[in-house]
Amino acid sequence: MSNYLALWNDGSYKILGRDSADVIKSGDYKISALEIEEVLRQHSDVKQCAAVGIPDKVWGEIVGASLILNKKSSDFDELKTWLKAKLPQYKIPRRFVVQDELPRNTLEKVTKKPLLGLFLNL
Repeated sequence: MSNYLALWNDGSYKILGRDSADVIKSGDYKISALEIEEVLRQHSDVKQCAAVGIPDKVWGEIVGASLILNKKSSDFDELKTWLKAKLPQYKIPRRFVVQDELPRNTLEKVTKKPLLGLFLNL
């Protein structure tokens, strides 16, 4: 769900755009978190995943991925190499976190704000 951002200034609103957890703004790119998740789920080690934008002073945001794996550990270098054949460099997650489960709301949709908190606390 997107929220619109606006600024009230001198008696009028200035529309700033939409705030969405599914759009990652990195450099001049608007990256679809859903596209990254779709590609990650194709890897044999990945059972479930969610991608988020992590605040970054240089890029605005960088891509992070929370993973639930089919096995106890994964070689992230191998995963990144595999992703390079599927995605452009700017869409490849720079940080990974492995979890037993993804946070979900009452409708079972993944909630991305708690995921972002995991990356911010690393």
